[in-house]
Amino acid sequence: MHAVGFAIGTNKIFVTTSNGRLLIIDIKTGKNEKIIKIDGNKISKPFINDNMLFIIKNKAIIKFD
Repeated sequence: MHAVGFAIGTNKIFVTTSNGRLLIIDIKTGKNEKIIKIDGNKISKPFINDNMLFIIKNKAIIKFD
């Protein structure tokens, strides 16, 4: 497993991995807040637009609020 990409939000860092996970990390503490399994395969780096997080997986766009 390795990092595919990351995006920095207001208080969080979002990291996607080569095994389809999204890690949400608190900027102040550096601790993982949550690990979300999106897929078993590689997903895109995260994108932030209008305070929403987007990830591309298998030609589909997944939106997180």
